[in-house]
Amino acid sequence: MPEGGTNRFDAPRMHYCIDTTGTYDGLFDGEDILLSAGLAWNNSGPTFNLHVPDLPNRVLVDSGGFQATTAWDLSYPYSVRDLFEWAAEIGADEVALPDFACEPELHDTTPEERVTRTVEKHCQALDVFQAEPWPFEVLPVLQGWEPDDYRRCARLFERHDLVRDRMAIGTVCKRDDPSKIGEVLDACEDVLGYRRWHLFGLTLNGWKNSRLWGRFASSDTSAWNYRAESKAHKKRLFRAYREKVNQYGRAIEEQTTLATDGGKYSTDTDRNEEGSA
Repeated sequence: MPEGGTNRFDAPRMHYCIDTTGTYDGLFDGEDILLSAGLAWNNSGPTFNLHVPDLPNRVLVDSGGFQATTAWDLSYPYSVRDLFEWAAEIGADEVALPDFACEPELHDTTPEERVTRTVEKHCQALDVFQAEPWPFEVLPVLQGWEPDDYRRCARLFERHDLVRDRMAIGTVCKRDDPSKIGEVLDACEDVLGYRRWHLFGLTLNGWKNSRLWGRFASSDTSAWNYRAESKAHKKRLFRAYREKVNQYGRAIEEQTTLATDGGKYSTDTDRNEEGSA
């Protein structure tokens, strides 16, 4: 197995995206969670205004690349040091390096330019990270829109020493077709080999697809939980989403015939149904 590889048949973990304040009634005890700095930032403060539930398993901080692209015109209202200090304060285990989302409709710049800016921002952030012993790991985020964008980004990451065993892939949450997500994974692995990928905002169609199962180490619920009308609704959605993800995992693991084709799952039981939590 190439360096950086993982057991591709391991069950991926789900991070629940927290974007509300207040108590959580033990709902996320022992869970992996994600906090978005972009959602936590209060521009009128200015400060980060989200907190972590009492007993999470692991905490991943998303730098806020979606908001930086859409609301802040390819900039961040907080510095990398601000981001890192907040992450250290809340006990984060991982912090995604600042990036820029690449959906074409989000900004009048091209995805190619946003990839370039992502690499530049990553290099600046890595300088801050390496200057002192921060109590978390950083998570580089490959960006792009077409597969060739991701290949270019991966090569730039190699050139600037940004490659890690665990990495993230951005601009996934609007891709509801598992085959397209597979093409993005293929492009990243063409350059970097197998990594312990985190896929930001993978939809249920991705979780239920046996050809993707085992190709990524984790994902999160940021693609869907914004639809909730209240905190109580978010809790109900999370319980439903968690059960569906576990259900899909059990079904895939219980399949009696699994063939591999070039290291990818190949079964005749895949479906591409519209998923909702």
